[in-house]
Amino acid sequence: MEPQPQYNDAFASIPVFSIPVKKPVSPLNTRYKKNIKTTIDIPPKPRGDEQLIIPSGNEPLKLGTGTVVELLGTGGMAKVYKIWSETLETYRAVKLLMPSNDHSNYQRFETESRISANLKHPNIVKVHGTGEWHGLPFMEMEYVDGVTLQVFLQFFQSLPPLLCTAIAVQIARGLAYAHTQQVLLYGKKYKGIIHRDLKPSNILIGFDGIVKIMDFGVARPVEASLHTVNVDRIVGTLQYFPPEQVNGYPIDQLADIYSFGAVLYEMLCGVNPFPQLNIAELIRAKIDNKFTRLDEFRMAIEPHLASLAQVCLCTEKQDRIQSSTILRDYLEDLHYSWGEDGPESVIRTFFNSTEKSCRK
Repeated sequence: MEPQPQYNDAFASIPVFSIPVKKPVSPLNTRYKKNIKTTIDIPPKPRGDEQLIIPSGNEPLKLGTGTVVELLGTGGMAKVYKIWSETLETYRAVKLLMPSNDHSNYQRFETESRISANLKHPNIVKVHGTGEWHGLPFMEMEYVDGVTLQVFLQFFQSLPPLLCTAIAVQIARGLAYAHTQQVLLYGKKYKGIIHRDLKPSNILIGFDGIVKIMDFGVARPVEASLHTVNVDRIVGTLQYFPPEQVNGYPIDQLADIYSFGAVLYEMLCGVNPFPQLNIAELIRAKIDNKFTRLDEFRMAIEPHLASLAQVCLCTEKQDRIQSSTILRDYLEDLHYSWGEDGPESVIRTFFNSTEKSCRK
């Protein structure tokens, strides 16, 4: 049985965001730069043996503090394994970088490890340590027994309002923390981390009801964020990028707000707001703020969440929700206006009560 919002008097005090009238936009910036640099000075790292046989996940190889149990997933430059630590008597996840001639992969992995280790929050995957396996760097993290939001949406498609807020508010909590956290990175202190690649596959939903943001592989402090896009080699997922990011302009925390809007939109209707496969068409649609409005779907979509998603998706940064703290607080108020159960409890109830399970 799907949880449904219980309307009460408190609900009436929650405002519906008004969506700004579409403004004329400047032409697409095509002055892409081939050489992308950051203000972070990252020392060179060894490449590892490119002839090395990478663990398939079927062999009980020693990795990190434990032994490989299974392969959890494969990304563009790394594999993630589930390991069992006999000493700690617990499961953990290990992200292992694949051999490559591309030094930037090692730079990103090094920066991801340092940033992730600085972020300690219940809604962000915790990093326990780093090391090397046959010259290849790895990062040992907490193991989350659950599924990605991407898999979750493949099973359940559009989600009921209370379940949407239960997931969304936890994402917003993690973002609000990252955006305001001071981190020490390569000897310099920075205030605020931008994820820059928030999407359903980078969000874990635990069967215990706790939602966690993962994969800070392209994350950067605001002051050191990449300000240009190399169209020949895009790092991240364009469907969730804000216009300023695909257009090569400076970005800040509002880039994550936009990506959050795209994720929330997908939770509400089951499809991405920008499904275009052609890169030029996709970028043009983002610049023009051209996507199907949620009230045009043949389904009843909760108006507060619909307007929130669309405001977050505004082309102009000043028209979006102006901070993840405001976003978090709004979602907290909206969620609890529908009932007393906390977000974690709502998700646990959903997993326990639904006949359709996405458990392995």
